[in-house]
Amino acid sequence: MTQLFIIADDFTGALDAAIPFGQAGIPAVVFRGAEVPWSSLPEDTQVVSVNIASRHLPPEQAGQLCADAARDALAHGVPLLMKKTDSALRGNIGSELAALMYSGGGHPLYFLPAFPAAGRTTCDGIQYWNGVPVAETAYGRDPFNPVMTSEVAAVIARQSALPIQLLRPHDPIPAQTNTIYIADASEDADLVRFCTGLPDQSQPLLLAGCAGLAAALAETWSGKPSRHQRASIHHLLVVSGSLHPVSRSQIRSAANSGIPLYTLNPSDEDQSHLVTDVAEALRASPIVLVETTGNADVPGSPSDCSDRIAAAAAEILLHSGNDTALAVFGGDTLLSIASLYLQDGFHPESELASGIPVTRAERKDGVPITIVSKSGGFGAVDIVDQIADYFELRSTL
Repeated sequence: MTQLFIIADDFTGALDAAIPFGQAGIPAVVFRGAEVPWSSLPEDTQVVSVNIASRHLPPEQAGQLCADAARDALAHGVPLLMKKTDSALRGNIGSELAALMYSGGGHPLYFLPAFPAAGRTTCDGIQYWNGVPVAETAYGRDPFNPVMTSEVAAVIARQSALPIQLLRPHDPIPAQTNTIYIADASEDADLVRFCTGLPDQSQPLLLAGCAGLAAALAETWSGKPSRHQRASIHHLLVVSGSLHPVSRSQIRSAANSGIPLYTLNPSDEDQSHLVTDVAEALRASPIVLVETTGNADVPGSPSDCSDRIAAAAAEILLHSGNDTALAVFGGDTLLSIASLYLQDGFHPESELASGIPVTRAERKDGVPITIVSKSGGFGAVDIVDQIADYFELRSTL
């Protein structure tokens, strides 16, 4: 029976939050949408993670989607619900936390937004990104969802009037109903200590946080450290649809080391020449990079650019061998590729680096594929080198 249900606002988040459980040997499955085929889940499935795709939606709509997903899980007897949030505080956090609480009958909700292993910490209720208040980093200039404040309570209060209380790492854990508790954490041990000390109460237990919280839950649940698995591949296609400067610098660094780089302009109607060139390069080189220009002339929502990129990436992969893995930078891009090219139901296997999961999926033609994914701002500047080393491709560069 499923013990934990994770609700994420984008696909990379749904994957990130499930990875620690897969690493710990806890059977988990990730769906790119909110609908779960409960009756056909493997009997040993302990963790289900879904994407309600609410990051860019109006608050009311995001809250409704979160509530619908939570009620579905509760109707199937899941005792522990977790709202996966962005570690940079982007998205509709207030409306979604409120929706989760109301769906759970007003039980207290514990929000642990920190991810210390990735440099995201919470101190006195302020969210820091490598020691800098998050609103003062590149996330404050996000073109689609800028972070306006680093104060976690203020982020929630913009969309919810629920009472909020701040908890320091060694504070006793209260259980007042209809209250959101924000827990400070500056190191992984703070998250583990909190999860270990959660009060006994009637179900459901409501939690919120990012992949740091998921890792702490997996550790306290399994009682054993994460274990890494290594997939065996011969080629890697890296597709970056992210406009975040971190992803930009990662692609530049990889290209400067001699890895072939191709640029995709989403406003171009005909991508056939690019597809042919990249597919040929991928047969000759173990790693090929594809980066989008992020052309502002493409109309519509942020996902419209991602759809163009996804179509090209899917075509490239269809012309590539079955021994090709895919690395995707950017949540919208990953969701578009998954919707177009992959069957639903993703199985987390390991974490290549903090916040960068490796999952197993199947193409729509039934061929297995290994996928590395990350949000735009995650990873070191040499992340492509790290991916190459993980798959033992470095010696062939």
